[in-house]
Amino acid sequence: HDLAEIRASIGVPPSQAASTFDIAPDSTDPVSGFAGEFTPPQPIELPALVFFQASDTQGNVGVPEAVWLVEQRAAVSPSSLGATIEQGQSEQLDLTIGNVGSEPLTWSIDADLPAGTRGGHDPSLDETLDLDDFVLPGNGTASQSVDGGIASRGQAVGFTFEGDVAGISGTSTYASDMIMTVTSPDGASYTVGGFQTDNPDWNFQGSGSDDDGSYTSTHVGEDIFGTGGVADAGAWQLDFEHSYNDAMDWSDVSITLHKQQPPECVDPSGVTWITVAQASGTLSPGDDQQVGITLDAASLQPGQHQALLCIVTDDPIAELVVVDVTVEVTGVEQRVFRDRFEDAPF
Repeated sequence: HDLAEIRASIGVPPSQAASTFDIAPDSTDPVSGFAGEFTPPQPIELPALVFFQASDTQGNVGVPEAVWLVEQRAAVSPSSLGATIEQGQSEQLDLTIGNVGSEPLTWSIDADLPAGTRGGHDPSLDETLDLDDFVLPGNGTASQSVDGGIASRGQAVGFTFEGDVAGISGTSTYASDMIMTVTSPDGASYTVGGFQTDNPDWNFQGSGSDDDGSYTSTHVGEDIFGTGGVADAGAWQLDFEHSYNDAMDWSDVSITLHKQQPPECVDPSGVTWITVAQASGTLSPGDDQQVGITLDAASLQPGQHQALLCIVTDDPIAELVVVDVTVEVTGVEQRVFRDRFEDAPF
């Protein structure tokens, strides 16, 4: 039935509370989000449980749901920084970190590159997932699941298949008649190979794979898992399908995940053109700290450059605050002086 109202209470469910607060749902649909503000009649000891309970137009009352209400301490401003700087010059901007809570706040800051600007595949992050041997019957299937993100952490941007096949020598089956679908832990998938399919080809596609032996095929690029890649941690699903007749026996099969650096602010490595005047600190309640952020265009080419400031705090509400940094670098302006002399020392 349609929603009628949502009641909130502090400490105990609404049916047991001395006072409650009404919050309007976003819509009267049977399932709806909601937002609202309420003022407690007296100060609240934090952390505290806030209960929410919905009822519908038929008078049915739902099950109470509760969330912890905790005090926010960290406040960072502005939410982004930007500047236009002539090549070879630098500019300092200020970032303010404040403590708006009632307990001390500890913070640290570092710079990182956005995931999309990390330079693609980093061979040092390659991780090999070994599969069990399997038999793939003609027109049959096989599946395996292997955990990734153990030997290294990053965003997967492609893979290499390697394996030995037996049983196809002297038959009409090619190794490339096998279709493989690689599915990442978050559900992104890529399919390759097969006989007379629209799938992308194996590197060994066709009659060059008509004999027993070892085969390898590498697939890396934006068309695999997108520009930013996919998270590597978790179960990787490998599904195999035979698109032709004679059985294949596969052994020593592995999938090597090719990765780029982890997503932003997971493991900040620093950005050479950003200097942070103060890397960490502790703030008393009500205090704030201005941190000088120097953007140096000495080594940057003309154009737009992007980075991130990663502020880590011990505030459970704002454990990580990410500030976008954009600098537009312009070419050196040709200056003409009225006395026709350059403004430079002898």
